[in-house]
Amino acid sequence: NYRPISNLTSIFKIIERAALRRIQPYITSYPNYSPLQSAIQINHSTETALLHIPDNVFNLCNNKKN
Repeated sequence: NYRPISNLTSIFKIIERAALRRIQPYITSYPNYSPLQSAIQINHSTETALLHIPDNVFNLCNNKKN
């Protein structure tokens, strides 16, 4: 079983990381950039964005009771 192994996925991951390192500082310094944006932030995913919404709702409800 001598099938060729493609290295393209590894190469594209390296290129993607290099591009992200160069693009990210530019995007975060842009004036219209929202700190709640989940697309290009480090350690911030769509899961954290989805958890942020109910957390805010619960906090607002708790603050109105006091």
